[in-house]
Amino acid sequence: MDERDYPPAVKTPAFGRWSIAAALLLVGAATGTGVLLGGWLSLASIAFLLLMPVIVMADRGGLWSGLAAAMLALFCLNFFFIPPTFTLQVARADNIVTLAVFIGVAMTVSSLADRRRHQARLSARIAMESELLAALSQQLAHLSDPALIREHLRERLGRWTGGDVRFLTSADLDEGAVVEPIDQAAARWAIEHGDAAGKGSAIMPGAEACYLPFRILKDEIWLAQFWSGGIAPPVPTERTNFVRQALDRGGDALHRALLAARQADIEARQQHDALRETLLASISHDLRTPLTTVRAALGTIRSDDRGALDSAKQEADRLDRMIGNLLDLARLRTDGGAVENLPVDLTDAVDAALDALRAMLSGRPLSIDIDDDLPLVLADARMLHHMLINLIENACKYSPDGSAIDIAARREGHRVTLSVGDHGNGIPASDPSELFASFRRGADSDRVPGSGLGLAVVAGFAAAMHLRVDAANRSPAGGPGGGAIFAIHFPETATC
Repeated sequence: MDERDYPPAVKTPAFGRWSIAAALLLVGAATGTGVLLGGWLSLASIAFLLLMPVIVMADRGGLWSGLAAAMLALFCLNFFFIPPTFTLQVARADNIVTLAVFIGVAMTVSSLADRRRHQARLSARIAMESELLAALSQQLAHLSDPALIREHLRERLGRWTGGDVRFLTSADLDEGAVVEPIDQAAARWAIEHGDAAGKGSAIMPGAEACYLPFRILKDEIWLAQFWSGGIAPPVPTERTNFVRQALDRGGDALHRALLAARQADIEARQQHDALRETLLASISHDLRTPLTTVRAALGTIRSDDRGALDSAKQEADRLDRMIGNLLDLARLRTDGGAVENLPVDLTDAVDAALDALRAMLSGRPLSIDIDDDLPLVLADARMLHHMLINLIENACKYSPDGSAIDIAARREGHRVTLSVGDHGNGIPASDPSELFASFRRGADSDRVPGSGLGLAVVAGFAAAMHLRVDAANRSPAGGPGGGAIFAIHFPETATC
């Protein structure tokens, strides 16, 4: 069987001249045989003989052809074999019963033969559809490119329905891929209800095309648009179930291909990240030793230009923190970092971070607001120290010189929130969580030095300690009291 051919529809042939001619010929032959053998055959045998054309006509031509043959056979039985012969009169009551039984049997046999014929052709069509679907599944299984799968499925469906086929998504509908309002409504109805709509269906049959939905991913439904340009439905009624099954198989193949593509993309990114983290770790280790030597040497130099020396030491400290961020990020990406959660006093943690950044914070007002009844929190002291340093340094970078840095620790029921705020331009209107990605920097990054790793380290350490961090704009951004605020949230399980 050619995989491109679709089996013909199961239809009962139209009753016409050929049916009458065939019935006359077959019934005439049976009648002639009965006349020739009348001396040896009983009336019952002749009646059975005349049933043969009825069975043949019903099997070959359908119910109405069988009934036509039954009426002709009834006429011949009465006219040629039931006394008085060669008339339509019936002399004996038992012959009336014979005629009644004959017509009843003839009609029953005709109906059964027609039903058997219909079931046989229906079974043949179902078997052929199963072969077509199996062949389609096998062909799609050998394709891994979603574009090739779509094209192969579109070409097969076009051959099987005899029309044009294209696939649509909700995004395509939003972009105006379907122009006519009624077709637009039918397409959206099909996606929302997961059923057929449009021409040839019960929903909006006035549309120019038929729309059948099929699922690609768990939360993604596509549409198959069928268009024929004629009066007949684009998808014949008897083929609708077959087309749905073909779409389901195509959806499964696309699901597999899209998942494989996404997995390949994830693996490629993971390999890229692993290579980058390895490189970062290697570079960081190579830089740490000479940087330590430089810092030690700066501490022993005596110079009259104390400002230049302090500036050099400050930049060396900043470079040391940057390398520390690289190392911390590399450790987080490789083994998650060794976490040792112990009770920590946030007042001491804030003081330690401010002391480490005293050179950077010189000339800036500090607003420290820590609740008196603040409980101890469970955290890794080293990680929390680096988180605070990165948040405070980030606030200094993205706010005007001389503006205040606000640090607050609040008790909220059994939870604690530690926040660092600035009075700069705030954060972009896009998703604030993107700021915590590696090498992601704010809107003023072209004027601000840095590597884009500080907030990534904050997010990584928070995840390692099962804490939550977020960022938001203070209102009004850029005005008095404006800027950005970054918060570390300690859950109830992380308080003492």
